[in-house]
Amino acid sequence: MSLQIMEKYRLRARWGARKESVEECASRLLAFLQQLASCDDAFARDWLEVASKRGGVSQTRADAMATRFLPVELSRGFLQESLSNGRFRRKGDNSVIEELGFSPESFWNGCETGPVHVSINCGAYPDSQTMPGPNRVWIDFPNEGLVAERVLEPEKLRQIIAAVVESWDPDWVRVSTNKTDTEIYQENPYLGQMVGWLTYISDRYGQLPKLPSNCHAARVGKRGNLVTVDLEGRLTASSSVHVASLEVLSHVLNEAGLLNPIPPTDQPER
Repeated sequence: MSLQIMEKYRLRARWGARKESVEECASRLLAFLQQLASCDDAFARDWLEVASKRGGVSQTRADAMATRFLPVELSRGFLQESLSNGRFRRKGDNSVIEELGFSPESFWNGCETGPVHVSINCGAYPDSQTMPGPNRVWIDFPNEGLVAERVLEPEKLRQIIAAVVESWDPDWVRVSTNKTDTEIYQENPYLGQMVGWLTYISDRYGQLPKLPSNCHAARVGKRGNLVTVDLEGRLTASSSVHVASLEVLSHVLNEAGLLNPIPPTDQPER
């Protein structure tokens, strides 16, 4: 008997090469966590660093504390140290790979009934030909329960995306599910951007084309556009109508050149 894979709701943001210091990244991360806290109580809890790189993700607060991970302190100093500890190193001499930036342990909101996980990679500036979108922010949302009912509403998701955009200035953000992504983008590996229930596109990509009739766009500050697909209920890969709607949007944006891994005006900072 095959196991049924749960449909997981998630936010994925990416941007191209951007060389930034650990101090700059810490300031961005602090502002980001503070803005998230203003979006919903699920992000205003005490964050814990999770052992994603050292033995797998802890599933409960007891697990996290048993592995002696300290609560995350919302200060530049603490976050700067966390970022510094997340440098990529060469296997031979343990030297830092500067161009890969900072990737600290992922953060968990400490809530078992409404778990939220946040992970980032920032300050990276490798060759865009070999690694076009090295910087990222990932948020994994709860799939069910009271917290999911709140945060998986379109208006709440727009607020969360705005916090990502304001703090990190990404090229692209989407809110989707793992199953929907797999259903639409079956090529492995898929090298371009993907669309979601909500899709943010930086102005660095240029103007939006004419969108399908069930999509509408709204500005996010002065940085880009947020395209929302109007669906009945919450996005799910089990709905052929939902999948078809995202496929149509994906085709339109791809034809306009907006699914390229990086925008044409996004040049690496050296």
